[in-house]
Amino acid sequence: MRKRKKIKINILASFYKDVTTFPVLESTEFALLSCLSKEKYRLFIINHTPPSKVHEAREEKNRIPPATVRRWVIPFYNKYINMIFDFLFSIYVIFNYKIDFLYSREIYLSCMGIVLKTILRKKSIFRMKALFLQEREYLGENSFNLALLKKCEKLLFEKSDLILPCSDNMTEYLKEKGRAGHVLSIPNYIVRDKFFFDQKIRERVRVDLGIDDRLVFIFSGGPWKWQCLDESMRLFKLLLELDKRSYFMVLSYEKALMQEQLKGSLDKDYFSLLSLEHDEIPPYLMAGDFGFMLRARGLISDTSSPIKFGEYIGCGLPVAIAEHLGDFPDIVQDKDFGVVIDNWEDEEGLRNAAKNIMEYLKSHDLDGKKALSEWANTNFTWENNIGKFEDGIKSLLS
Repeated sequence: MRKRKKIKINILASFYKDVTTFPVLESTEFALLSCLSKEKYRLFIINHTPPSKVHEAREEKNRIPPATVRRWVIPFYNKYINMIFDFLFSIYVIFNYKIDFLYSREIYLSCMGIVLKTILRKKSIFRMKALFLQEREYLGENSFNLALLKKCEKLLFEKSDLILPCSDNMTEYLKEKGRAGHVLSIPNYIVRDKFFFDQKIRERVRVDLGIDDRLVFIFSGGPWKWQCLDESMRLFKLLLELDKRSYFMVLSYEKALMQEQLKGSLDKDYFSLLSLEHDEIPPYLMAGDFGFMLRARGLISDTSSPIKFGEYIGCGLPVAIAEHLGDFPDIVQDKDFGVVIDNWEDEEGLRNAAKNIMEYLKSHDLDGKKALSEWANTNFTWENNIGKFEDGIKSLLS
């Protein structure tokens, strides 16, 4: 008897980003999609990128999910112009390649997917990486765009076949907003063996930077207000009072903006600012002794899933984390992965945090770093958790 040919699931994934201009995409959505087996899935990807980067993006082969059958790179001019093109082009792709699922993480593209799925009777998956409406409001978006985003959010909550929030707290938020359909919490994990701990690499980087005898505290991020660079610097100054070996290392791809914010705040003997590509970050995290994860209070932080958490602990770096930062403070507390900070907005709260961090460092050695990294690369990787996503897809097929 002839074996029946297995039918593969076809997924059309659309993004207003590309890995050449937005490298974090490789560690988030592309990392998730890269875990899908080529034997079970066929991926069709639409990327957008600035016109000047189109050729470079089209030549990119190494960072594309293995199950990708076709990928199109579209010049990005304006979200409304591109949405019209995407709508028509997506219809072509859906019919020509027999697409089963529409996947996106951008709110406007996801809304377009709702329209397409309604017309063409396909299934839609919305990767909810943040509270878009609250983020844009925080950044001062105009009232017209906020009203439009609110309508889009309501549409997505009501009509998406599957929503993938990035935290359990965000799942609760969705329920409060009346979401009754499939919801599956999937944090921002790390790629296995990309963020790891290696003592030899740690020692080499520390020697190269001339910080081999220092206590190195790391801030990895940008100058945006909610990432609390000013508060992180205040915490570092208190650590410096406790131990003069303290050293503040800032890692960011927004070097010019960070230089402006850091100007005159610290003596050059006690800090450095490094501008790194995403792939270059792990050795510098390995070189650190503690990572800072303070965030502004509010619903955005409460429901978030910063990718820095997995990157830090994957590289063996314990974290000083704000008590309200998504689901992660509970992990830090339960697993002894660092220090959870409350009341960090006032001097006394930061002073207590500094003391707790120093106590932690005294009671943990390099074996503790290895334990953090081993836990992350065993439990907190896309590869080890892809089953959640596949279960979500199966639930839509049943």
